[in-house]
This record gives sequence, structure tokens and C-alpha cells, in this order.
Amino acid sequence: MFLHSSKLEGRSICCRLSDKASDQLQRWFHDDDALERAVNGEWFLLPSGSETVVSQPICLSRNEDQPCIIGCETPQNFSGMSLVIPSPQVSKMHARISYKDGAFFLIDLQSEHGTYITDNEGRRHRVSPNFPTRFHATDVIEFGSDKRAAFRVKVLRSPPKIEEKKEEGEMLQAV
Repeated sequence: MFLHSSKLEGRSICCRLSDKASDQLQRWFHDDDALERAVNGEWFLLPSGSETVVSQPICLSRNEDQPCIIGCETPQNFSGMSLVIPSPQVSKMHARISYKDGAFFLIDLQSEHGTYITDNEGRRHRVSPNFPTRFHATDVIEFGSDKRAAFRVKVLRSPPKIEEKKEEGEMLQAV
């Protein structure tokens, strides 16, 4: 016998989420931005796919003055963070990730093979060159078209465990 079963007698055996949800939760269902602002965690790019050339997660900075440059070489005279991806599909200066007004944006720097975002519904689109494109948690970002430099965007309360060994040829650099 359940302890509170007498209090449930006469009630419908099902309930609507709106019967139980707080105002905050209801707002999250209608406003993705409100949910992203409420999540208190760090934003990471996690390698996605079995053939990816990078195996370590990348923590994104919320500092508006420190963007992240992605390319196949370390940029010269750059004060922000850089991510070096050794892939023929990744250009020298492929893309930039920046944080502005509470959101992350991806800019393709006229790369040869393009930059792509796939949302959580599976819609894939190419990022327009030199135009900031907002991305969200759960999106997949691909640098190049061969899916070897693909990353899933995740918001985590604690950083993921990073493997101690680095695979041959892999270079991740924070400058």
C-alpha cells in the first residue's frame, strides 16, 4: 500500500506537464535562449564521430575579447585562443568562434572547404563566409566537408575527463 494513495483517489491518472511545471520551466519550452542562459556550465566542443582528427574537448571562452581561431596552423600575432586541426579540409585560418551578448557565434573565414552546423533536428547548413552565425548546445560544428573535424557543442557543469596520451600528429594549442 502506498503511503499517500488516499490523497490520490478521485484524481485523473494522468496529468499535464503544465499542471506541474513552474513558470520558469514553461518559459524554457518556448524560449531556447532562456534555457541556455539558465544553464550554469561551461561550453565545450566535443569531438564527434569515429574518424575525427581531434580527440580532446575544447572549452569555449565567454570572454568577448578572446575569440577562438580554428585553422590548420597557429595564427601569428593573435592574443586569443587557437585550435590547430591537422586536416587537409581545414584552412590556415578556417573559422572564428566568439562570444557576444550572451551567445556564441561562428564565423567562417572564407575557408576553402566550408564550415557547417547541424542542429539537433538534423538540419545541416553551410555557414556563410564572414557572417556571424549563432550556434546552440547540441549542435554539431564541422570544419571542412569530410566530417573528420566535427564537434558536438555541449554545456557541462564539470569539465570532461581529458585523456593523458595524445595521438600522433594531433595538436591542440591554447595561445
